[in-house]
Amino acid sequence: MAGIILACRLLGHANEQVTRSSYVVSAGRVEPVTAEILDGVFRH
Repeated sequence: MAGIILACRLLGHANEQVTRSSYVVSAGRVEPVTAEILDGVFRH
């Protein structure tokens, strides 16, 4: 997944697993309102 690799490099993490465990959550754990806001931001 290119997004994780790019985020890992930008954040200076040693590997992508550090980024994944710190920043990636499953869609089931995101509040619906938060998901709606993020969808709106990333669609533009």
